[in-house]
Amino acid sequence: MTFQEVYQDVKSQANTFIEDIAKLTHRSKAAVRKWIAGECAPDMNVQEKLSQYFNRPIEELFPPKECTQRTNERREEEDGD
Repeated sequence: MTFQEVYQDVKSQANTFIEDIAKLTHRSKAAVRKWIAGECAPDMNVQEKLSQYFNRPIEELFPPKECTQRTNERREEEDGD
């Protein structure tokens, strides 16, 4: 279950969830919203804290992202040289 899926499970209590996670991690509510949206992931220390809090592996809460278009473009440029 990813971090976004955990949030979906408690969406009816969204404000409380965001506030609680912000307090737990000592980060802003805006940062927590970005994690939920998948815009970015927290640093490794915060990921470990959330992993322990939710009793889930880090890799499950914050799975590695697929290659971005930008990364793919760089690879294509390198291959073309």
